[in-house]
Amino acid sequence: AIARLQRSFHWQRKLSHSIVTNTLAQALYALFAAGDNRNLKSLRRGCFEYFRLGGECTNGPVNLLSILRPNPWLLVYHYVRVCLFSIYLDTVELPLWKRFQAPWIAARL
Repeated sequence: AIARLQRSFHWQRKLSHSIVTNTLAQALYALFAAGDNRNLKSLRRGCFEYFRLGGECTNGPVNLLSILRPNPWLLVYHYVRVCLFSIYLDTVELPLWKRFQAPWIAARL
């Protein structure tokens, strides 16, 4: 009976806490240890700028990493926001006539 409860506790913890924490930690490590890949550099810059926005843009990832709110959907939410924000930052830097070409250029990559 104790082994069954222990196994149940282990899988409940593993499915909620460790998956979110390990996924986020691995993604951040891959992002910040990236070499000369220009796409990862762009994503890294977007991540730093996203954190600089403050508020929920900082609290959400910190809560995920510290296991205060280990929700996988919250991880996906912030991941998508960082990706879209990175795309926005790259697009804003382009001259106006190239902004309309950006989606087509990105699709070819």
